[in-house]
Amino acid sequence: MAIRVYSGILVTRGFASGNAVINFATHTVSGTLRDSTHHKHKRQHGGIGEFERTPCKMVALREIKTEETEWTRAKSHEGKERDYFRINDSEINRHRLEIEWRATGGSQIEEISYMVIGEGA
Repeated sequence: MAIRVYSGILVTRGFASGNAVINFATHTVSGTLRDSTHHKHKRQHGGIGEFERTPCKMVALREIKTEETEWTRAKSHEGKERDYFRINDSEINRHRLEIEWRATGGSQIEEISYMVIGEGA
C-alpha cells in the first residue's frame, strides 16, 4: 500500500467558533469554512483519495489573536479564566476529518494547521 499524506491550513479568522470537514476523496473543505479562501497551502502526497483505514492526524493552533475587553479584565481581577482556545479533532475516519474550534473573551483562533497520514485505499 502507498502512503498518503494531506496537510493544509484552515483560515478561521473572523469565526469565533465553527467547524470544518476535510473530505479525503477530494481534499476539499466544507462546514463553516466553505471555500478555498479559507483552505490554504493544501498539499498532498500519494494522490488524492480515501484511506484504507482510519489515518493518523495532527491538528494544531497555528495563529491566535488575543484581545483584552472589559469582560476579560474583570475575570482576570477575579482570578478566573480569561480566554480559552479549544479545538476538537476527534471525528476522523477513512473518509473525512472534522475539526471544531471555539475561542472566548474577544480572542480568536485565526489559523489551524493539520496533517493526516495513512495508507491509501
